[in-house]
Amino acid sequence: MGDSALNVNIVLENKSISVPYDSNTTAEDVCIYVCKQLNIATLTRNLFALRVTGKSIYLMPAATFTEKGSTNVDFRIRFKVANVSKLEKLDINTYNYYFHQARSDVLENKIPDIVYEKYRRELVGLGITDMYRVMLEKGISRESVESDYKKFIPKDVLKRYPFFIRKPIHDTLSKLRKSGYDASYVKAEYLRQLQNIAPEYLSECYKAVIDQKGSTCSITIKVSPYDSSEPGLKYCMDSKKEEWYLICTIDELGFISIRNDGTIEISRKNGIPFYLKFHSIPVMYSF
Repeated sequence: MGDSALNVNIVLENKSISVPYDSNTTAEDVCIYVCKQLNIATLTRNLFALRVTGKSIYLMPAATFTEKGSTNVDFRIRFKVANVSKLEKLDINTYNYYFHQARSDVLENKIPDIVYEKYRRELVGLGITDMYRVMLEKGISRESVESDYKKFIPKDVLKRYPFFIRKPIHDTLSKLRKSGYDASYVKAEYLRQLQNIAPEYLSECYKAVIDQKGSTCSITIKVSPYDSSEPGLKYCMDSKKEEWYLICTIDELGFISIRNDGTIEISRKNGIPFYLKFHSIPVMYSF
């Protein structure tokens, strides 16, 4: 790595890490560097990736950084293990990072599956759970945490229901203080509640086009390995966003080939290949 430095945002206390790089430094090199800084175990490093800040575009492991100061990136867990509770046993630092990433995504409305009108009570519950965690981990009084309640509840919930928040927070925190739960249990409960309302958290969606009977149609393609019934690749037409069609399951996926114009071919073990085209090469490589 060279004299130039890349700014890598991490979710822990909204900090960033300055990573030296040169023209040969890859995204994988940067991930390894940050993992070492955060004491992430070698076993779980492959769960992480770099995402372009402000965009839903991940850098492929072989991507390099050639322009000084041209890219800000986020260090994120991209791949979720089947049983999140086992992640704590694999590596506690990775587990803690996953928790704080999930917490940040909830607060910043970054989880598409969570409809705030539908899950208002659950989101308030997540906020209260997080408040109690802070009380336990930092030894802060209930009164102090309650006074900062806006830091723990998504802004959309606060805007829509400003008068129905403080009383359930006060009552529930008072009960939790008598529960005897430790911080580890509270974190696990937070993630369990999140799994219930957003089981496909960390699935990814991309815009693309397909040819349908000679006409170009805009679609959204979803990488959905966490669907409990049909984990795989799906798409919906932009004109019919409620109807999802399965391209293939993970088991049925043969291979994916790419072209320089952003076109990809998805080869399926059962059925003819599926072709689509992305709007840019970075989006194609992210997919």
